[in-house]
Amino acid sequence: RMLRNRRFDAVEISLSVIGMRAVRLPPDLSALHADAIVLAGFAGALNPSFQIGDVVVDGIADLPKIPHLRSGSIHTAESLASTPAQKAKLFAKTGAWAVDMETALVRASAAKAGIAFVAIRAVTDTADQTLDPANLRLVNEIGRPRLLAVAARLLTHPRQLLSLRAASRLAGQNLADAVAGLIESGKLT
Repeated sequence: RMLRNRRFDAVEISLSVIGMRAVRLPPDLSALHADAIVLAGFAGALNPSFQIGDVVVDGIADLPKIPHLRSGSIHTAESLASTPAQKAKLFAKTGAWAVDMETALVRASAAKAGIAFVAIRAVTDTADQTLDPANLRLVNEIGRPRLLAVAARLLTHPRQLLSLRAASRLAGQNLADAVAGLIESGKLT
């Protein structure tokens, strides 16, 4: 059940891909004439209690009861937080529950345009997992797979790639369910 296959009568949704580090973020969000901007995607867990597939919402405090959904802050890092030690240091320093590379950039642009902002991120790696930075080379700047790089990685690190695929699928499904549940509850309208 993907989000795009659902119908929401009172909400018009426009989907845009902004890419890693928000490389495709429009310079002036006020031109969108949007009531709100919802940034949805993946993140790494900083909170040690989070599991793969848990969803963090930054910008809505009183959440409806939706499986795997938690309210908390999301830290934006300039580079990949790939080791448990890096994640623990960020958690201690920021208190954020998850880490990504875009939220603060989009939040600042939305604030400049006077548009409400909510970030929703599904966890693809836990606080105690190590990520291989080479995995970033498997996708282009907007997150689309680089097929030759994926094929090469599959030959050299099949278990790692299959684990990443499973985590992404679970996180993606929970993310879609969370966004739909928030729309249906009126929290994103």
